[in-house]
Amino acid sequence: MNQEQFETQSIYQAAYCLCIGLNLVRVDRAGGSKATLIFEGPGAQKKALGYYNNSKCVAKELFDDYRSLKDMIFKR
Repeated sequence: MNQEQFETQSIYQAAYCLCIGLNLVRVDRAGGSKATLIFEGPGAQKKALGYYNNSKCVAKELFDDYRSLKDMIFKR
């Protein structure tokens, strides 16, 4: 199966992507203070858009992923 990529600057959508099993492949900081998070996985585009379609994931995992991303982006 092909590995598709998905990019977002939303930390909330990025946490959702991790929660549903997409792989974070890199963080691009080329735009100054904003970070673009790049994910990869089969059907990544469609899965990531589930964030806007009320798709569900485990709440504890979502919050853990959010905290991990926040720490990584802001280097805490």
